[in-house]
Amino acid sequence: MTNIYCNYCLKNYKTNKTLKKHLKICKYKKIEEPKVDTTKDPKIEDLKIEDPKVNTIEDLKVDKTNKFIIENYINDIKNEINRIINLTKNEDIIEDILLNNFIKKNIEKFKYCKKIKQLQMNIGNIWQYVIGNYYNFENLKQNHITGLDIKSDNLKIIIELKNRYNTDNSSSRKTNYDKLAKFKKNNLEYKCIYAVINDKTIEGNENKIIHNGYEIIYLSGNKLLNFIFGKNKDIIIDIIKNEIIDI
Repeated sequence: MTNIYCNYCLKNYKTNKTLKKHLKICKYKKIEEPKVDTTKDPKIEDLKIEDPKVNTIEDLKVDKTNKFIIENYINDIKNEINRIINLTKNEDIIEDILLNNFIKKNIEKFKYCKKIKQLQMNIGNIWQYVIGNYYNFENLKQNHITGLDIKSDNLKIIIELKNRYNTDNSSSRKTNYDKLAKFKKNNLEYKCIYAVINDKTIEGNENKIIHNGYEIIYLSGNKLLNFIFGKNKDIIIDIIKNEIIDI
């Protein structure tokens, strides 16, 4: 008998703290030398793809032939989160006439705070990737002809996504409403959603807005995430948290 850790432990738990926590539930932590590695991520194992739950908006049809491989999705979002986090590794601190002495005495704290701030600035990109690559959704990325963020042709939905409710000032929000109304005008069968991850409350809101004569749905917080991910919401949020916990 050779005591070894499973490949999941070795690859995905980078600190002793998270590794010890995982080993309490890992049934593969002590195994005989395996001929074939059958180890599965325990979170992926529990994550069963289902049609997005639509509790607050009328039911929408889903194309059952659209194949979605959850393991690939989880690996993709982990890789993207790590790529974005790596973009925040610039530790240069800008000189400040008034604060230089204070900064030098607390340089490590300032570097960490700067990294947190840079990560916060990129959280919106992480959410766009996570939602835009989920079952039935498409990440439209930058410079798309619509100027919007996420689309589902199967569900007939298009989304302008914001991380926080105060990301847009009144002028920017009007511009985004204009884009959604323009799309609605030319695609009446689509639901046009102005989506906000972090609203004033965690529960979030759902409101219908008439802009330029066309209906736009304001959807935020847990109402939005439940709409997109259904029962998978908490598992996906935990995966994102685990990826950024060791920054």
